[in-house]
Amino acid sequence: MTELMVIHTPGHAPGSISLFMEDTGILFSGDSIPLQGGFPIYDDPKASVASIRRLRELEEVNILFPAWDLPAEGPDAYLKMDIGLAAIQRVHATVLASVAEGATDPAAITDRTITTLSIQGQAPGPLITRTIAGHLNLKDIPNLLD
Repeated sequence: MTELMVIHTPGHAPGSISLFMEDTGILFSGDSIPLQGGFPIYDDPKASVASIRRLRELEEVNILFPAWDLPAEGPDAYLKMDIGLAAIQRVHATVLASVAEGATDPAAITDRTITTLSIQGQAPGPLITRTIAGHLNLKDIPNLLD
């Protein structure tokens, strides 16, 4: 019988979880790891970073099944997590640059962030504005990965 580890991975939403089957090394990360090439969606960027790091510490992830993205095997699973962390920091740095230039309107910061990061096919909407709002709450922290 396979043991299933339930891991609290808030960030995308406060009650988010991931599931890890230790004996097979299969990790279902849900929405905790941002979709590569898309705009990261989460309520709390700092919690998202902590959650991805928690998943990154799991030993022997053989196959990662993230939501909305293709599975990744072996080292590519960990690489996908690292890319997700970098994406969150890129959004954070872009939001901070907008604030440093005097921007205060979340919608304008959202538009600028999408344009600056060259995220194709992404229209501003409430989910992305929610992500930007999370970054605005952390504007005193220059690097979320430190």
